[in-house]
Amino acid sequence: MKQPILDAKLAALRSHSPEVASWINKIPLQKWTQAYDEGSRFRHMTTNLVECMNSVLKRACSLPIYALIKATFESTTTWFVERRVKSDSMLQAGHQYPEEINAIIRKNQQQAGMCQVRRYSRENNEFQVQEMFSPHDPPTNVFYS
Repeated sequence: MKQPILDAKLAALRSHSPEVASWINKIPLQKWTQAYDEGSRFRHMTTNLVECMNSVLKRACSLPIYALIKATFESTTTWFVERRVKSDSMLQAGHQYPEEINAIIRKNQQQAGMCQVRRYSRENNEFQVQEMFSPHDPPTNVFYS
């Protein structure tokens, strides 16, 4: 979605529900919209697979086709072997997830501790989230369905 379209939809949301618009304005646009993500999302590039493969092929771009295929194969094989060794050592140490993922899970659990969810209608999947941005803020109610 392009920025002008998103801006128009947010303006419509503000006129329809100022309370929801106030809540959503507290979250930076680059964290939840593609229009404002500046090419990365959740610290991952959102470009296509060809761009990803460019990093693999960068050093081999001037080689003949056979050498290009061999270099690509060797690069990807080396990467997979390194990842397998790393994952095997993590599993042997008793880790279920990489430390980076564990840190993200811990952070999300801390943030979730400031939310309280109540289900209102099981049939319609409607529920209410009470969220406190800090212990000193009053809770805000947001309805989801």
